[in-house]
Amino acid sequence: HTHHTDTQHTVFRSLARLSRDKLLSTHDLNTEHECSDRTPVLTHDVTVTSVNVYNYMDKLEGYLITYTVGLTEYKETEWTLESYFSPIEYFDRNYDDDQRSNLMEKLLDFKVGTDWDPKEEVFRNWGAVIGPYDRPGVFQRWDWHGVTTVIVVTWIDPLNIVAASFDFTLDPEWFEFHHQPSFNAPLRPGVWTVKMFHNWVLLADLRFLVVPLAYDNGVEISRDSATRVNSGPPNRLYMDHDFSYLNSYLSLPVLERSP
Repeated sequence: HTHHTDTQHTVFRSLARLSRDKLLSTHDLNTEHECSDRTPVLTHDVTVTSVNVYNYMDKLEGYLITYTVGLTEYKETEWTLESYFSPIEYFDRNYDDDQRSNLMEKLLDFKVGTDWDPKEEVFRNWGAVIGPYDRPGVFQRWDWHGVTTVIVVTWIDPLNIVAASFDFTLDPEWFEFHHQPSFNAPLRPGVWTVKMFHNWVLLADLRFLVVPLAYDNGVEISRDSATRVNSGPPNRLYMDHDFSYLNSYLSLPVLERSP
């Protein structure tokens, strides 16, 4: 097992459990067994047996997850169920004025993921299933034919800590960028934000999820290990450089560093 395998196991089992709970809340299982006067109970046991990934033109369409759940009150010992999950993208563009509108019309692509394929220019981690020990990167593509312009891309963790910030210079010869920051692991689980600025005016922002690990080498994680891997990097520093000076530009609170 690897950390990424543990991340996938965490995500797919969590989705299966959500599906099971949805089934219990919306479906009267007694309608399937009219002869019974007792309500069946699905146990907490959920076992994912397969995951099929559906892509279209190198873009994730969804996951089809097959899983089994334990069943009591009937002779059957378990049910096999399937659920289909589609991704939701969180990408906002800012068109508040003419300057930003003109820039946003030239931004063709802006996304975060892992397992970058430089030849095909896609992230091979379909669905961006990202855990604390993964190394996310950001890709941006522009339809750029204007003067040289500097774009700033800033990474913000779930505690509003500025993990990193980088400048990118756009000109007619350099209009595509893939950049993978060398973050200190582990990344803090939760919703991360990547913001794009021009002259510190917000152009766009996207959000992605870092999943807390529920498994370690394929088995349920211990309390001590969970605390260690799901609490972010030491002293809240994702890189050797401290980017907290940017909090004022971003209207973020300044948090004290842990000892």
